[in-house]
Amino acid sequence: MLFGIILDPLMLVLACSSIFALAACGITLRKQAMVEKRLIKKIDALSKEFNALSHSTLGMGRRIQGVVDKHDSLEISVEEIHRNDPVKVSYSEAGHLVRMGASVEELMSACSISRPEAELVSALTKQAQEKEDVPVLNTKI
Repeated sequence: MLFGIILDPLMLVLACSSIFALAACGITLRKQAMVEKRLIKKIDALSKEFNALSHSTLGMGRRIQGVVDKHDSLEISVEEIHRNDPVKVSYSEAGHLVRMGASVEELMSACSISRPEAELVSALTKQAQEKEDVPVLNTKI
């Protein structure tokens, strides 16, 4: 009977300990489930944010490429304008006319330039011609 008395309180302690352990496990599992739900919600939110950022980055990339294309197009247009600049053509034409013997008035009307511009082109072209002229060699025989 001594065995039965000692065993009964021991069984009671073990039973209480087991119930306490099961309750602790249940509480821990419930907490883990709540943490898991929060983490899943956070992962979903971050995934949506990542997708939004990814789409906006793609959109920005397209817009930047459009700006680069427009810039390249404008750069080509500016180069064409510089190559075909009517003012440059007028001055070149005026210089050519001066070399052919045109007067200042003829330059003004033919090239649509002002009198000071025509006089300047005439003077510069004549000065350049004088530098290019090769002196005639006079030899005595």
